[in-house]
Amino acid sequence: MVQRKCILSLAVSFQYVMVANAGLVTGFQQEQLLEITLPYGGVDGIVMLPGKSYCFIIFKDVPSASKAYAAIHGKIKITSDASGPLYLTYTEKGMTFIFQMHIIKKCVSDRHSVVC
Repeated sequence: MVQRKCILSLAVSFQYVMVANAGLVTGFQQEQLLEITLPYGGVDGIVMLPGKSYCFIIFKDVPSASKAYAAIHGKIKITSDASGPLYLTYTEKGMTFIFQMHIIKKCVSDRHSVVC
């Protein structure tokens, strides 16, 4: 298990998957991610945080996440001219945790925010 910036990376399957090198900062779009992941099962949601180079996929179930992981991790490039393939990891924390961490970080970095 690897822990980095409050995100647990695990070797066991969960329905939550982080795409480590594709986020809003890299120009990656939700539509691209859906096109890549939907053939492997249902997707409940995609979380793309502003200013981040990673994103999260919430699959409907663990088998869908496992199929997508096996087919995509280290094998599929975003575009033909991309420098490398997509890198995925399982994470046990779901969308609620991710949004909470984003709001907490925003509150800490922006003391004038009314969101806090």
